[in-house]
Amino acid sequence: MTSHKTATGETPFVLAFEMEAMIPIEVGLPTQRKIEPHIEGQTTNHLDLLEELREQASLRAASYQNKIARHFSTKVKIRRFRVGELVFRRAAAAGHPPGKLGPVWEGAFGVIRKMRSGAYSLKDTLGRPLPMPWNANDLKIYYK
Repeated sequence: MTSHKTATGETPFVLAFEMEAMIPIEVGLPTQRKIEPHIEGQTTNHLDLLEELREQASLRAASYQNKIARHFSTKVKIRRFRVGELVFRRAAAAGHPPGKLGPVWEGAFGVIRKMRSGAYSLKDTLGRPLPMPWNANDLKIYYK
């Protein structure tokens, strides 16, 4: 047997081959699963059932993905900085790998302005603007 996937609620074998997988011993024995399709009056159109099964699995997968996305979105910490605040920037994002004992953060930099989608334009302590904007994920507040 194969295991049911949480996202679809079905086994991959069922979605691919429209029937449950059988263990090798079950192939040689007359089990209910092997006898049932041959009973007269109970034959069904497997292709119609397979399409319906795949559609339901697709809906369950979409619902599962939305649920997981909502769960992870609750853990996102939004960082907002005001103009004039001092911030540190991540050294690795600036292209300076910290090394074994090197600093993880560099700075202090002043926030010049907020750009769209969480990017900030910064200036150094001498007042010169940095050449590129920095994402809020690579910044943290500088406490004096």
